[in-house]
Amino acid sequence: MSFVLGLTGGIAAGKTTAAKIFQEFGAVVIDADQVARQIVAPQTTGWRQIKAQFGETFILPNQQLDRKKLGQLVFADRRQLAKLDQITGPLIKKEIHQQLQH
Repeated sequence: MSFVLGLTGGIAAGKTTAAKIFQEFGAVVIDADQVARQIVAPQTTGWRQIKAQFGETFILPNQQLDRKKLGQLVFADRRQLAKLDQITGPLIKKEIHQQLQH
């Protein structure tokens, strides 16, 4: 029998420590923060959608997403945050579901 657990909590709540303990017992850990970074890596669907929605100014010279600049925009404007969530939310969910299948 297998099941899925989710770890949630604020900053420094012990999520990473708990995940490491689960891994020590053989659990597979999928880190949503890591997935969120993967889906906006250069030339991915998420990266292209963000570039199209927010513009070239949010792309660094090395083609990485300028996360700091984008964060400043979206955390100052809920409408912009909603636009970003519409792009990233489904992609994050899709990737997590794919990882759960393996």
